[in-house]
Amino acid sequence: MEDSFLIVRLIHWATPALLAGAVGMTGLAETVTPSALYVSPAGHNWRADGMPLHKASEVEASLRIAAKLGIQRVYWRGFQETYLLKHAYFRKENFLLSSYWDWLRELDGKRGIHQAAVKTSAELGMEIWGVWGLFDLGSDPREDAYCGSAAGFGPLVFEDTIRIDHPEAVPKDRHGIRTQCGTIRLIDPSIRRALIDRLTAIMDQGYDGLLLYTYSENLSLWFLGEFDLGSEGPLSGSEVTMFVRELRTALKAKNKRLALQIDPRTSFRDGPSPWLGLSPDVNNVGRIPIAWKDWLRDGLLDEIVVAVPEGSMDKAVKLAEEIMRDFPKIPVVLLARHDPIPTSDARIAVDARRSISFQARFLEKAQSLKPLRDWAKNRTTPIKDSESLEKVDSAATVAALLTLKTKPQASMIPALLRAIRSHPEFPVRQQAAETLGSWGIAATEALDSLVTDKDASVRRVALQAAADLPPPSRTRWLKPALHDDDPYNRWIAVRGLLGTLQVSESTRIISEMLEHDPHPTVRSAAAWMVRPGMEMSPELFNALKNRFVSLHDDPAWRWEFRTVGDALLRAGKEGRDFLLTCLSKRKFPKLYDSAWRVLFIPQNGVGLELVDTSQATKSYLAYPSKEPPPKPTP
Repeated sequence: MEDSFLIVRLIHWATPALLAGAVGMTGLAETVTPSALYVSPAGHNWRADGMPLHKASEVEASLRIAAKLGIQRVYWRGFQETYLLKHAYFRKENFLLSSYWDWLRELDGKRGIHQAAVKTSAELGMEIWGVWGLFDLGSDPREDAYCGSAAGFGPLVFEDTIRIDHPEAVPKDRHGIRTQCGTIRLIDPSIRRALIDRLTAIMDQGYDGLLLYTYSENLSLWFLGEFDLGSEGPLSGSEVTMFVRELRTALKAKNKRLALQIDPRTSFRDGPSPWLGLSPDVNNVGRIPIAWKDWLRDGLLDEIVVAVPEGSMDKAVKLAEEIMRDFPKIPVVLLARHDPIPTSDARIAVDARRSISFQARFLEKAQSLKPLRDWAKNRTTPIKDSESLEKVDSAATVAALLTLKTKPQASMIPALLRAIRSHPEFPVRQQAAETLGSWGIAATEALDSLVTDKDASVRRVALQAAADLPPPSRTRWLKPALHDDDPYNRWIAVRGLLGTLQVSESTRIISEMLEHDPHPTVRSAAAWMVRPGMEMSPELFNALKNRFVSLHDDPAWRWEFRTVGDALLRAGKEGRDFLLTCLSKRKFPKLYDSAWRVLFIPQNGVGLELVDTSQATKSYLAYPSKEPPPKPTP
């Protein structure tokens, strides 16, 4: 599918070939034995990679293997999944990611994978620490810097309810219009208490410690200083320290420990670190002072975890050694997110999904353990018959479907059709669609039988498969789906048609969708279809102008402005001139602010782009807002 799905950008997986090669690796990967493991269940459960975690028995078996490999502690990011499922609002209008969070809710509430991780760790004598983002509380739906919104994926999928309940505490830009992602002011004692009560309640389920990380997957920063409060960042160092002090006190009372993950690179050592999915030079949270040395001196931290970004191993090892020298009573952990594994006197932790050497050792052990045997076999050996596929559980099925992507087998099509029509699990249906779509002409008859199904979810999976076919052939199924009753299906059809139609037909379809489709996510995807250099018909240009102005009357959906505004920019001088006229609409500060951002702060829909601070500041001064800031909306 054009641009693929957003989450595929965020989740890496090791191919069977890589794993097979890694089994025989020598050198650091074999001579250094990690004693701690970082596990992010959401990542594993998209592709069933690294280790299978689709049900409690798989979690138990996976952790037993980890213990046999010398793991004494697990950093379980599933803690954050539990937190968000309890305390965040999820927006269904982000079709793909909200569907995925529905699956994570199933894993948590009905299958109990996080409870199984805590229970199994205790039985094995392993520690289990929760992982939680200090500045990662989601965003309002308008946040266009998030790489999905700028590419027509819809609003940011979640927001912590504490931000919704306390809009006055969410950092604002200098105009008082735009809110920052991820963070919330921590000056109000009631906010600090609410967060701490939420965290300690989950800790009471059996966690031994809590690891705080400092990046945010929710992107809002366009230039450094945008949300700064005078000489400090959007949050002052003192309020962050107050929160950490009170959190430490609450955890200590329950005999729980607290750790902080820091970045060894000089630019990020005393502040938020970059998200793994971004450029290593981008801190997308802002200038928030993190006084971790003071926290160590004051006894607020029980441990320090030093991340090992790619290309920064020497810096990470050096910093770990400095901390061990300066704070000899503080345990230090080096978290290697990728191979090779560093050599150090510090405790070594590895990421279960990103360390190919650990995956190889895990896979070798998994082949001899009954609950994981089918999964391990299907990770490396293409399945040959549909009967075998239907006998295994979902994690093994996803692994098998992955191996089939490059090996079309007509005999397997009935099994894929059954999976698409009746399998209850999100990853299986998604992978079945992707596998079917990779088969090209062999999938034609199967798609014909699926796209007319009465069940909208069956049609959806078929359309996802069709969108993976070569451009000329996919239109056969996607064009009729532009009129599907289900907005999710229309959204897939719009995105899948990018680059497949004549320009005149594309402009007509985009105009019609902008004017008449009732769903904002579909309209946003239609605007995203406008490509640089596309010939702009008068009808399309008028539709874009009307949409850009009218959407600001609907505060719940004003995130749509980015894709529409970018489309206007692609119209050339005429579109730019229209946006400049919007800057004169000082009585409409939301419209003014959106036009300013589209004109001066580019977003490419794939990652975060920071602009030069001096240029951004200059443009702010050139077009100051003279209207009072609008009242915050929840």
